[in-house]
Parts: sequence; structure tokens; C-alpha cells
Amino acid sequence: MRFLARLREGRYGSVPDFSAELRRVFSNALSFFPPEHPTYKAARRLRRAFADTARELGLQVPPPP
Repeated sequence: MRFLARLREGRYGSVPDFSAELRRVFSNALSFFPPEHPTYKAARRLRRAFADTARELGLQVPPPP
């Protein structure tokens, strides 16, 4: 995954930049896979977990739809 390499290299300029990229990964998984697919289900769980964790840390990221 491209975003993991960028994260390790410190190439994201801000938390919103990283958040936008990660949300794009979730969105792509939800668009590509059917709802019964394990990847779709994992993307939904991870999207919610990311939003919840960001909120707990006080980060300004939009909630998932």
C-alpha cells in the first residue's frame, strides 16, 4: 500500500493529508467489493475504528458516512 510507505517515510504534511489518503483506501474497498465480501466488511470496521480513534485523540477528521 502506497500510503504505508509514505507514512514510514514521513511524507504526509499533516494529519488531514494522511486521513484523506486513508479514507480514500476505505472508499475504494467499499466501491470495489460487494457488501458480503470480507474486504468490504473489514474496510467498514477499519473506517469506523479510525474515526473513533481520531476523535478520541482530538484530531479533526470527518466522521464516516
